[in-house]
Amino acid sequence: MRTILTLVLAVMTYISASAYKYDYSFRNTPISEAIVRISKDHPDIDISFIYKELDNYKTSARIQTEDAYDALRKIVGLNPISIIKKNKNYYIEALQHGKFCYTGRAVGGDSEPVVAATVMLLAPKDSTVITYGITDDAGSFSIPCDRQGVIAKLTCLGYKPTYKRCESFSVGTIYMPELPIHLQAVKVEADNAYLLSDRSVYRPTQRQKNASQTANDLLVRMAIPQLDARLGSSSVTTASGQPVAIYIDYVPASENDLKMMRMSDVKSVEYLEYPSDARFQGNKYVINFRMTQYEYGGYVKALGTENFIANSGFLQANARFVKNKMTYDIMGYGYYMSNNHFGVDQAETFRLPQENGVIKSFQRESHTESSKYRRNNYQTSFRALYSGDNITANSQIAVGLDHTPHNDNKGVVKYTDNFLDPSNYSSNADSKAKCLSYNGFYYFGLASNKSLTASLSYSYSHTNQNSLYSETGMDMIYNGAKDNTHKGNITALSFKIKIKTYFPLPGLLRIG
Repeated sequence: MRTILTLVLAVMTYISASAYKYDYSFRNTPISEAIVRISKDHPDIDISFIYKELDNYKTSARIQTEDAYDALRKIVGLNPISIIKKNKNYYIEALQHGKFCYTGRAVGGDSEPVVAATVMLLAPKDSTVITYGITDDAGSFSIPCDRQGVIAKLTCLGYKPTYKRCESFSVGTIYMPELPIHLQAVKVEADNAYLLSDRSVYRPTQRQKNASQTANDLLVRMAIPQLDARLGSSSVTTASGQPVAIYIDYVPASENDLKMMRMSDVKSVEYLEYPSDARFQGNKYVINFRMTQYEYGGYVKALGTENFIANSGFLQANARFVKNKMTYDIMGYGYYMSNNHFGVDQAETFRLPQENGVIKSFQRESHTESSKYRRNNYQTSFRALYSGDNITANSQIAVGLDHTPHNDNKGVVKYTDNFLDPSNYSSNADSKAKCLSYNGFYYFGLASNKSLTASLSYSYSHTNQNSLYSETGMDMIYNGAKDNTHKGNITALSFKIKIKTYFPLPGLLRIG
């Protein structure tokens, strides 16, 4: 029995020790030393230091992650250091450089260090900010700078702003008087944007919602500073170009879901970075639309366009019915294109070896004189969503048909140097693809603050393609192909939710 218990404890210890690939705890450690340690422990990643000023900054980060970029980002913290990732290479650069270095220490009452104070070095002539730094756990700072005789300005919440002219590069100890704060009653004001501890929340105006047809239109008109959303594009990224996962009330949203949203039901848009909520499936950047909840009822929404020049258009409609915690959606989509102005002119170069060893080259030029293109695409889907306190179950089944009965071209073929006589050609092609798909998202809140998230997907498609090419004086070329494709994916994630409790002080909290 003792042997079994020993083995169980050893296995549990190994699992606990191997829970995170990057598991570190630093205490007032130079950032360069912390990064060197990670580089030695993980030789599979390549970390390059562009400058040596990293020794001027220290970190007290607690790191538990599977991602190298996330680990380096937590080490850097708020210090003026950039991290650039390219494949598995990471380039780390101190944004501040200088042949001089100003050092000092900020203390408050009872000579206690002032931690995380902002130290700005100002030009004496016009008080413009030259560079800045942040004090560490000991209240110390070390800031590279190219100028002499600057003015140091120190600011921190709870302390009076303090100025000191730097006669030498060793500034010494700077005393920051504590700032008495008179606490007022909490005042509640409505605001279109406010910041919480784990997310930024934005409320769209009625004018923005009235002017928008889709979720992407609304994001463009809201102009959220952290996001890059553009009209006519279905993708949304961060301002730095990172992909963003989009959810509707904590459920993953497809492109059709974002088109068929009822804009008047949008209460707010939440933007989160590295969220801990298990329903976001570990995505780094997330948008979550918070919608008006129905007890009973629903709506019908239709969206369509018509392009008279290209002779194409689509119509999409969605009917929603809600009863208590169940939501049902039926969506239909139709697209057509009828165009007689397709075609491509091609020039091909041929090189043929001759018996005397010479390479004879000529060009084959084909010019399209007439064309006929027809395409029809139809889709329909059914979705059932259950949204409870501890259970979310979203299932969707869709069928579709993509049919191109005509992709025909006729034209003339010519050869340079009169290698062959000019001729006429015709090309006829058609294709038909039938598809069936299922997508599911399931969230279960378990006991002991644990949860289980699962995503399931399956798709089947049957494709049939045919083409026929004929040219004067040559045999016809016929191609036919059939394909059956099955795709499936199951992802299950288990999370343990950490609950943190905050006790805000009256007068320091603004509620939007």
